[in-house]
Amino acid sequence: MEKENNPTLRKLDKSKGEYSYVERKYSIDKNFSFMGTDKIESFNDVAYIFKNLQKASIENVFVLHVLPSGKPLVQHLSMGSFVGSIVYTEAIKDAASRFNSKEVYFIHNHPSGNLMPSQADLEMCKKFKSALGSIAKDGIIIDTISGGYSVFGGDENKTDFIKTPEGPTKKLTVHKFDTQVFSENIEKKQIRSSEDVASIVSAQRLNSGNNLSLLILSRQNVVTANIHLEYSEVNEKRLAEDMVLYATRFGGTQAIIYGRSDEFNKEQSFSKKIEGLKKDLKDKADVCLIDFINVKSGPQIDLFTSKELEIDSAADRGLMM
Repeated sequence: MEKENNPTLRKLDKSKGEYSYVERKYSIDKNFSFMGTDKIESFNDVAYIFKNLQKASIENVFVLHVLPSGKPLVQHLSMGSFVGSIVYTEAIKDAASRFNSKEVYFIHNHPSGNLMPSQADLEMCKKFKSALGSIAKDGIIIDTISGGYSVFGGDENKTDFIKTPEGPTKKLTVHKFDTQVFSENIEKKQIRSSEDVASIVSAQRLNSGNNLSLLILSRQNVVTANIHLEYSEVNEKRLAEDMVLYATRFGGTQAIIYGRSDEFNKEQSFSKKIEGLKKDLKDKADVCLIDFINVKSGPQIDLFTSKELEIDSAADRGLMM
């Protein structure tokens, strides 16, 4: 299948020690039936897809991804009450990354029939735009009574009636990010201390050069994935964003970074960089960095080994405060 119909993660390289115990994937949501054009060119094209929400008695939140080809892809985020729905920006960013979206629209219906955005709507749209950056478009509200829609979150609000677009329409598939796939071949490993991390890392091949690696952990401190990063420093610009994406995909809420760092022993400056990274993670999502493990000595970088590594833990040193 094409990527836009079958979103997949960058394949983890098992030969280099990468693995995942659990991965969140997309499934098809059969609760909705939407029709739309093969190419999105206006807000009306987007609103037309969701016109059937006029019949919905509860609030639903969707995102429409415009793929590089111009084709639309629908992502269902949540089904809420009459008063509001929770928007998961991590799931939106994950889809935008997997689908390589060139534009992303935030859509929901108002069962009350009111086209004016609430304060909660404006705040959600602001968070959505902050998370997605330049590819995020204004929000759209579908009226359940009048057959109209409004565009909000930009320089000005505007309202209009939904018009049938020119050209043929077709049925669109609705995706939801709700399926967890577990690997039967990966042993569950729980982290209770820095020694547990050392035991796990020593059984893996380290990342190439001075690049860092990442352990994703569940709320129960079970390792859900081991990933090699393309970053050598904790203050690199996209590190927090990539960590959030990996945590979202692999069902984690916590993270441990490990690798060789020349900065580790410069405690004051290193602690500030860790503090900045933790703040970025908190601002972007509910992902907690619980430790940085500096690999001080051990086997050659590109060789497998069962020998225990000599490590130093930032948490044990009190640098994670």
